[in-house]
Amino acid sequence: MRHVLLWIAVSLFLVVLFRNAWVSDDAYITLRTVDNFVNGYGLTWNTFERVQTYTHPLWMMLLTSVYFFTREAFFTTIIISMIVSLAAVWLIAFRISRTTVAALLAICLLILSKSFIDFSTSGLENPLTHLLVALFYWIFFKCKKNLRSLTLLTLVASLATTNRPDTLLLIAPALAVYVWRLRSRTAAYALLVGSIPLALWEAFSFFYYGFLFPNTAYAKLQSGVTRIDLIEQGFYYLLDSLRMDPLTAGTISIAILLVLLLKRRTLLPFAAGILLYLAYVVNIGGCFMSGRYLSAPFVTAVMILSTLEPERMSRWRWGAVFALFILIAVRTPLCPIYTGSVYGLTAEQRQEFLDRPAANRGITDEKAFYFQSSSLLTAGGDKEMPDHEWAEQGRSLRQAGAQLVTKSTVGYFGYFAGPKIVVLDDLALGNPLLARLPIPDKNNWAIGHFRREIPKGYVETIRFGDNLIEHDSLGLYYDKLSLVIQGDLMSFERLWTAVKLNLGLYDHYLEAYSKGSE
Repeated sequence: MRHVLLWIAVSLFLVVLFRNAWVSDDAYITLRTVDNFVNGYGLTWNTFERVQTYTHPLWMMLLTSVYFFTREAFFTTIIISMIVSLAAVWLIAFRISRTTVAALLAICLLILSKSFIDFSTSGLENPLTHLLVALFYWIFFKCKKNLRSLTLLTLVASLATTNRPDTLLLIAPALAVYVWRLRSRTAAYALLVGSIPLALWEAFSFFYYGFLFPNTAYAKLQSGVTRIDLIEQGFYYLLDSLRMDPLTAGTISIAILLVLLLKRRTLLPFAAGILLYLAYVVNIGGCFMSGRYLSAPFVTAVMILSTLEPERMSRWRWGAVFALFILIAVRTPLCPIYTGSVYGLTAEQRQEFLDRPAANRGITDEKAFYFQSSSLLTAGGDKEMPDHEWAEQGRSLRQAGAQLVTKSTVGYFGYFAGPKIVVLDDLALGNPLLARLPIPDKNNWAIGHFRREIPKGYVETIRFGDNLIEHDSLGLYYDKLSLVIQGDLMSFERLWTAVKLNLGLYDHYLEAYSKGSE
């Protein structure tokens, strides 16, 4: 009977997930690299230079392994996302939750969370993060406390970090506690063995790209915006999530509060991980996608609640807490159970947001923005998905032949334009030089969209292949950078230059340019 009830609940989850399935513009930034790689151009964004435009190497590899056979992006990405999301929900319901009631409540919370459902597809790495965090939690509590389990925990942590680096903050406190309990020389050996996937990726990243971190990190974290402005934006991001998706924010808050009130020491590291992760989110200013950065801590909170045994609360009070959550969720207009084929912003609303990117501090309901042109519910007929104007622009340009285009919205456009089109991304996600330059106006920016001013002569430099950058210092920096991202992979000079770039030994060229541009 337990399994029947749970499978009914899981089936309901799949129905809701299907009705909410979509693929974001940002996902196609990674898919352009996947397409380039499968077609023999390497792990590149523009084929003439090696630049890592994705923050999720493991997710990129998973997409690539299936895309190699399908050569189709939209449905492939959605199917992979749904399978991985189903695995995460199954693990929480059938292996982590202590009781049938707890499992049913967990599934119910997952179904009603806008953050979780929205980003269980979308084409971004969230589904794999959810699964790896759930796997880590399961090993932590369900497996015997020994060195073998420590190796497995470290391996999962390593994979989760390879999938998205900041996920480590969410599970690091629990891993540290586990290591402390088994402290020994062999524990250190277990840590080293488990960390091999992450170490291998970082070694490859440095060798191939010349840097340990993705280009997107430089583009978003080196914008020149002051830390206090980013922190203010980060708090606004949390408030926006509370307004748009009170169930998710409430679940996270209640889980942390109960761990503290009930003094559950075994769960305390996971509560600490949530707080550490949220502090990081605030510190970097959050994201322009409402709720995206809350899905992983929400999954952790749901697992905490599904394993918590509140002896100090009567069952009816415990049930009342969850009933309140559910009531709040179903009364929220954007609750995932209400998503239908008419969901989303109108063309006028989308254009208004593009015209005023700072509106609502640059934070938007990303699914609503793209749902009408990039969802399963709106697919069908003769439509080529995604049925979006940026995708159509890319398809048209692909037919026109090789050329250089400057553009800000580069996901759908870049993928469908194809490898022969050089896309100069002025938001710097795909451009290594612009990513290292501050934005020209520190008072005019939108989170996640830090538009750079293109240096004089840079367009000509890309077009003709010779360094024609007019500013001398910036030209000297580009000489070093281009050697790393375009030069012979096996060149010792290239690798030594990469070391110096990573150590900041050429940053004085950038500083000279920035001062001259003020």
